Amino acid sequence: MSQSWVVNVLVNLSDNNTKLYKLLVYLGTETATSSILQCAKLLRQSDNPDIARDVFINPDLSPTEAKLAFESRQKRSNRIGLNDTSHTEHDSGDICNITQI
Repeated sequence: MSQSWVVNVLVNLSDNNTKLYKLLVYLGTETATSSILQCAKLLRQSDNPDIARDVFINPDLSPTEAKLAFESRQKRSNRIGLNDTSHTEHDSGDICNITQI
């Protein structure tokens, strides 16, 4: 495969939140990857509390990219405050058509 697009799917399967299982998911197109990452925030709004709490989809980043992303999140959290939830609003548009299985 000359080029692939990868996301991390993290699932917490333990009762005490101590272990996340990491799955690397290879997708065929950049568009598919972008769509999944854009819709990933909707997991926090799932009616299933286990999914809302324990499933995460993130881009697969190099160590340097991950460090920069972490520092950016820290700065944003410090700027807006952790108790302000107004920044979590997500407009899914027409891209995120989630169906329950």
